[in-house]
Amino acid sequence: MHWAQHEQRILEYFQVSTGKPYTKAAALQVSWCSYFVHWCLVKGGMSPLPRVGTAGELGAMGSVGRFMKPSGGCYEAYGVYQRKYRPRPGDMYNRLKPNNHIGFIRDVREVGKGQYEILTIDGNSGPLGFSPYFDASNLIGKGFIYQRPEWVRLGGENWYIQLCEED
Repeated sequence: MHWAQHEQRILEYFQVSTGKPYTKAAALQVSWCSYFVHWCLVKGGMSPLPRVGTAGELGAMGSVGRFMKPSGGCYEAYGVYQRKYRPRPGDMYNRLKPNNHIGFIRDVREVGKGQYEILTIDGNSGPLGFSPYFDASNLIGKGFIYQRPEWVRLGGENWYIQLCEED
């Protein structure tokens, strides 16, 4: 999914997550991964739902923190470094560096000693060259909905956010 074909849908992510209408020009200045995640939760009928608002309105919680109880949000979150939680497909993850990204986990495989690799579905993401519409000169707000094809192992400073019930 990219702006050229799905502008109205992407602007809907902003409206649902912030409670405010956005123009494309304004939206292109904002990283919208958390807005995509929030929209998916609303459309999926999740309860409870995270607070609505812009990162500035949410204060110290920020746009991603609204999802995580340790930051004042509404879902249990587990530091990867703790190695106490086995992520499940359907859970979320938060990668702090390089850009405080949040997305959904679509598959998990154990690599040993409490470590996992994940495949993800992400909004406002995708590698350079992923699409002819991706403008590498301005990475903010220019991404797409993207299924990462390679397995990723999160470092210890990152988080798993529980959405799925334990087995």
